[in-house]
Amino acid sequence: MATKKPLYLSVERMAENILACYFGSDTQSRVQGKNWYKEAYAIALEISNYSGIDLKRVCAIIAVISPRNSWAQNIADTEALIQAKIAGQNLENVSVKSFGLNKQKAINLLNGEPIEDNLRGFKVRSFADCIFNRGLTKSVVIDGHAVSIALGYKISLKDVPSRYFGKVGYSLVSEAYKLATSMINTLALNSIDEITPSQLQAITWIFHRSIHLNGYLTDVSNSEIMDGLVNQVHAAKNDLTKN
Repeated sequence: MATKKPLYLSVERMAENILACYFGSDTQSRVQGKNWYKEAYAIALEISNYSGIDLKRVCAIIAVISPRNSWAQNIADTEALIQAKIAGQNLENVSVKSFGLNKQKAINLLNGEPIEDNLRGFKVRSFADCIFNRGLTKSVVIDGHAVSIALGYKISLKDVPSRYFGKVGYSLVSEAYKLATSMINTLALNSIDEITPSQLQAITWIFHRSIHLNGYLTDVSNSEIMDGLVNQVHAAKNDLTKN
């Protein structure tokens, strides 16, 4: 019988799982993750420049229609709405892959409503902040993948406890990413190797998705690789404590 995996862990234990994922990641994931929000910022800036819409508002629009949307589709939907706005077309007729309520918030933003009135939800606000600040921020985007990484095993979105998307749970996972970041930066040889919490989230998110999409760690019973990495982190932590 498979051992039941825990759904709730301490911040310290989650940080160790995040570290295991980070130190197990490949160079490509680290490079892509560190630059992910920088590249997202560049895309948002380009949209802002050609549309004349304030950059912060563009970042907010991208963020509000990001739920359940791939990144490529997220940008395509953002541009479709903005181009329709520029052309004076009815925005209600523009097809968007995200939820209807999120589409309405994007329309509200395009119609000049205050950003803070439409940028609701911890994940959405964090995503907008990370894009606008090119990942050079302490904000962390917590989604199903981020929770899976923090728990140390793959968990489907439908099985993620709702508390992780509320104020307390979201804050705990965010703190775990911040703690893991501080530990990584303590070991960094120079400032170039240091990262921000949002960059750590992006790095581990990319690596976590890649190993699952490529057939690794596809279920709880196949998590030996991640368990091994977690054990390595525990050992490294003990060595640091002794020193």
